[in-house]
This record gives sequence, structure tokens and C-alpha cells, in this order.
Amino acid sequence: MVATLKTDVIEKFDGSPVDLTGQSAAKAWSNLNTSSGFSVAGSFNVSSGVDKGTGKAQINFTSLMLNNAYSNQVTSIHGVSIGHEANESAFTRTAAAVSVWNKDYNGNYGGAYSVSSVVHGDLA
Repeated sequence: MVATLKTDVIEKFDGSPVDLTGQSAAKAWSNLNTSSGFSVAGSFNVSSGVDKGTGKAQINFTSLMLNNAYSNQVTSIHGVSIGHEANESAFTRTAAAVSVWNKDYNGNYGGAYSVSSVVHGDLA
């Protein structure tokens, strides 16, 4: 049996907001291609991506984060034949942007055809 619930407001019996426990959605995400040129393949709450040189990028947020105390996780997909690994970090975090650096096994900056980043924290 399939049921449909349509509503504009969910609240407690006394009219106060419901408690949402254990829930936290990503506040921003992006997928960059930094291997041949630079492009943003997909994103949410990202106004732009900036090429900061080989293996370096900046992700600018559409809606600001509350401060720079948010969590940013980064992964990448390289080619095994070119000897890259997922060794990325968010070194510069501000409420407006996060920097992502991509390195190979030897610590050299390099591009990847998929650099994915997700941000968790509070929006301003």
C-alpha cells in the first residue's frame, strides 16, 4: 500500500518546531576536473571554481558558511598509470571558500579527472 503525505508545515502538538536528531545534510559539494584544463562537472551551493595552478583549486560557496570551522572531505580519481593517489586536503578554509590541493605519490601537485569535495557544517 502506498500513502501520500502532503503538508506545508511539520510541527509538534504544541506548535513548536520538531527536533531533528542525527540529521545533517551536506551544505556544499563539487566535482572538479583538473586533469586537462579546469572545469566544474557538477556542484551544489558552489558559485564558482577557480584554477589556482597545477593541482590546486578554490571552491567558492554561493551561501556562506557560518565560519571556517566546518568539515571538508576530498577524494579524487586519477589514472593508475600516472601514479597518482587520493592525497588531497583543504588547507585554506574561509566562510566563503575552501582550497583543495591534489598531490601524487611523490608529493608533487598534479591534476585529476575527478576531484570530489563535500562540506558539512553550519551555514551563516
